[in-house]
Amino acid sequence: MIIPVYKSTISDPDQEYMVYALLDYQSDATFILDDVCDKLDASSKPTRLKLSTITSKSIIDCKRYTQLQIRGLNSTKHIPLPVSNYREFIPANQTYIPTSGVAERLPYKVDLARDLPPI
Repeated sequence: MIIPVYKSTISDPDQEYMVYALLDYQSDATFILDDVCDKLDASSKPTRLKLSTITSKSIIDCKRYTQLQIRGLNSTKHIPLPVSNYREFIPANQTYIPTSGVAERLPYKVDLARDLPPI
């Protein structure tokens, strides 16, 4: 599922940016695009990350960010993120973002349509 959230640093929660978060229940790591961290002026440390899929394993150089948090669009509660690793690209299909138009076409989701923000 892809949802909009506000991202900020724990040290400066008022400087936040709306981003889309890809919730992947099969992943055990958190990733972030570097340009978002640049906007937040978040500090990083270099690290080597072991990535594995069903078909491959690799070790890559990347940056590791700490002290990041998110909050929902209509929420005041901040949720601290685990260590986040930089990636140049995060594969996500924009058509997976839930929209009110899609919800209105599904009888069992029509009540949610008014609560979904526009893209």
